[in-house]
Amino acid sequence: MQPNLSYIGAAISELPENTYWALAGLGDSQLKANSIAIAIGGGVRIGLEDNIFYDKNKSKKASNIDFIKQIHKLAEIHERKIMKSKDFGNLGFYNSKR
Repeated sequence: MQPNLSYIGAAISELPENTYWALAGLGDSQLKANSIAIAIGGGVRIGLEDNIFYDKNKSKKASNIDFIKQIHKLAEIHERKIMKSKDFGNLGFYNSKR
């Protein structure tokens, strides 16, 4: 779906109550999708596999730590708590060894 509120709102409105959800965007849509998710209570997916540039003008190569810092800034602005990786795993989102 496109990273805009009408598409995202329609999709999220169909999710069952208490669903964990996250948004991700490819290329220059990554920051927009992540910003929307943080603003409306969702989670985010970031990483170099989705976008290798930090800025829309593609003048700065990104690193995963750049993206993490960017998300932390957005979360702080929106007064969102960052979930610790251990808490995320305890919800059952990590693959277990079989």
